[in-house]
Order: sequence, then C-alpha cells, then structure tokens
Amino acid sequence: MTELRMRAFEINGHRMGIRLDPATWQAVDWIASQQKRKWSDWAREQIQNNPDADNMTAVIRAAAMNALLVETALAERSVTLDSIADEHPLLQCSSMMNDEELAEHMRSCHIDGSEQMGGFTLHAGKDECGRYCLWFENQLKEWPSLVIPMPDKEE
Repeated sequence: MTELRMRAFEINGHRMGIRLDPATWQAVDWIASQQKRKWSDWAREQIQNNPDADNMTAVIRAAAMNALLVETALAERSVTLDSIADEHPLLQCSSMMNDEELAEHMRSCHIDGSEQMGGFTLHAGKDECGRYCLWFENQLKEWPSLVIPMPDKEE
C-alpha cells in the first residue's frame, strides 16, 4: 500500500494539511509548474472554488486529475486530429466541439437515428448544409465530441 504524504499550507488565515499519495503530489506539482505557480497557491484556489465541499483532499485530488486530462489527453487529441485531418478526406471538414457547441449545432441538423455505444453516442443524419454527417457525442465529462460531415463526391 502506498504511504500518504502530508503537506501543509495556509488558507483564510488557517493552517491546513492535505494527505495525498506520491503520484498525486507529483501531479499537483506538475500542474502548478505548468501554470508557473506554487503548489500551495494552486491548491488554495481549488479549495476556494469549492467552499461547500466536505473533503478538501478529495477536491485537490479531483482537480488534479481533471487538470491532467485537460493538459495532456485532451490537448494531445486536438493536435492529433489536426495533424491527420489534412491527409484524410473524411476529416478535412471535421470539428471537435464541447457539449454546448454540439447541442447548438445539432439543433440545426436533421438526425435520422442515434445509437448508444458505451462511452459515446453515434448520431447519423444531415447537417445544416444537407450533407450526410456523423456525430460522435462523447459521454465523458468535459471531453470533446467529434462531428464528421461526409465530403461531396469528387467529379
């Protein structure tokens, strides 16, 4: 079993201690360094953003995991899609959208059908321009969805 390590810092004039495993502390340190901040300033902000939370350690852990996703996995996906989109005709007009953008876009489209596929929902239909289109609606919180309109046939 991993031994928890405690660090202390001041928040609202009181000294507070947080116990986390070494890997989570490493993540907290990395996130803070990416933002050119001290770990304690980053942690203080997370706690101040969640004043009603019962477990401040859980707030720090969840914020660290969310930030890691945003800084690594999500950032890499958008770069990867951009790099392959130029080379593949199906992806040249594709776009990644957040939940609000996708909902707004789909209101102007005609959806023929949808199928739940586990971590995403596949929608098929026509976009606002009348092109056949596939929508891959991601079910993971704060992860983008993918829209792929079918290109016009080349003459």
